[in-house]
Amino acid sequence: MWMLFTWPLAKQFSRAIPWTGDRAGGATVQELVPGDHLQLLYHFWLMRDMLAGHTPWFANVYEFNLGDDAARIESGAYYAPFSLVYAALAGWGGDAWGWNGTGLIAILVAAWGLLALARRHVESEGLAFAVAAVALATPYAWTTLLGGSPTGFGMALVPWLAWGLDVAVRDGRVRGGVVAAVALVAAAGADLHTFYFSVLFAPVLLCLSAGWGRADGRCQPSWSQRLRALWPVAVGGLLIAAFAAWTHQQLAESTVAGGRTWAEMKLFSPAGKGFVWAHAPGMSRHLYLGVAWFVLVGLSGWAFVRENRRATAGSRRWPVLLLFVLLGGVLLLAWGAHGPLDGVMLKLARKTLPRFVMIRQSVKVYCLLPTIMVLLLARTLPALQRWRWGNVLIVALVVLVLIDSRRAFAPGLCRLPRQMPAYEAVAADATEKDALPHALALPLWPGDSHESSRYEYAAMLSRVRLVNGYSPVIPPGYREAVVVPLSPLNQGELGPAEVQRLRELRVGYLIVHADAFGAARDVPDAATVLARLQTNPHLKLLAQHESQWAFELLPE
Repeated sequence: MWMLFTWPLAKQFSRAIPWTGDRAGGATVQELVPGDHLQLLYHFWLMRDMLAGHTPWFANVYEFNLGDDAARIESGAYYAPFSLVYAALAGWGGDAWGWNGTGLIAILVAAWGLLALARRHVESEGLAFAVAAVALATPYAWTTLLGGSPTGFGMALVPWLAWGLDVAVRDGRVRGGVVAAVALVAAAGADLHTFYFSVLFAPVLLCLSAGWGRADGRCQPSWSQRLRALWPVAVGGLLIAAFAAWTHQQLAESTVAGGRTWAEMKLFSPAGKGFVWAHAPGMSRHLYLGVAWFVLVGLSGWAFVRENRRATAGSRRWPVLLLFVLLGGVLLLAWGAHGPLDGVMLKLARKTLPRFVMIRQSVKVYCLLPTIMVLLLARTLPALQRWRWGNVLIVALVVLVLIDSRRAFAPGLCRLPRQMPAYEAVAADATEKDALPHALALPLWPGDSHESSRYEYAAMLSRVRLVNGYSPVIPPGYREAVVVPLSPLNQGELGPAEVQRLRELRVGYLIVHADAFGAARDVPDAATVLARLQTNPHLKLLAQHESQWAFELLPE
């Protein structure tokens, strides 16, 4: 499935990484495309560099550096455990190999977890594989993985949380609690969205597992046995609480500390047509499930209700009904501000659920969808299987779901250059002067613009400290300290005020990405900017390679 859904990534495994699942008619392989994939790659690399001892622990000194390395101490997990996998693989085969290998391992972990969970709820091995295949084919999982979102990696952990809680509650085994605790702690490090929704999902999983009979048909364990089996989850919760207290301060001081506005929610909410339109524009394509998916869920649900409509079937019926309610809630919540009744589900979640106002993309609740699908289909498809020609119908629908899902993707690949000589010249010149290489890259973008991600990749190769940075959580004061006073540089204008500000920031170099000026608004063309900078008496051309120009800021 990985080969099918990401093709032709296998042909470029050691040279390029995916940057999108919908290249919209563009070239399949492009050179250093800016985006979230480069941002996450940079943070994966930071973990690798810290492990290697080249970068101090918890020091993100290569972006948003305003002249003080100590101010760039950032506590956090740096997307572990997946960044640890990347560190191991990249040390052997390079950055592209490490990234692609980590993505493949994430898919394998998800597939294993979904299949293990399905096997606990169905007796047929073939049906377990069918259920796991449908869940693994969830388009959102591949969209986020191909787009470089940490959610694409973190989603692999949710089925293991469900499996662990199920084993702990239904079988009374401590190993289930251990697996659930590990999955929860790993989710907290890998992706905060996955962790947040997993915490909300966990009580529902506990209720479902308590309502279903034991997997091996024997008597269910006592509540004391269940509590003993769940003690590792409590220990994991304490570890996560300590971690949250450690990292809370930097979020409290950020630009999103007050939560997301309703206007932001509308901007990042998909339109309902995205449910069945594979190539819906913008955020709407994240909502996609496909017509075959709805037919499969509807038919299996109808078959289950018909088979269990007698009053004596109540104990088997209520967990499945709860799953259908949960599935409906997830779909409505993912729909966001454009959902029914002006996004009433989203409004309710923002008012009642703690910290939900911090969520900008409500569609990220889809990280729960594959696990919900396994539980729902595992409990309803056996009823459909007992229909005449039921197996044939199930196979046909599963195949159609897979085809529908694959139709949603036209992967675009980003080729990673092996070197960036302009940045390396800056690093070499600073080393010769026994100074730290500290530069400003042009064009200068706001801190939440993905265009700056190409600068992060350059820092990976050169370890040049940059004033620039890319993050959805912008450091406080960055706009006032950098973007506003230095915006004239985007016009090629470097006067006494700008020189003074650069010296205050301890910047010794300017690096111009001439090919990036085409994406900038309200700025001259790159040729005009370069002509102005080359004749500026405060600057000396240090190096030029293709579209990148490095200038030294002269001391006098």
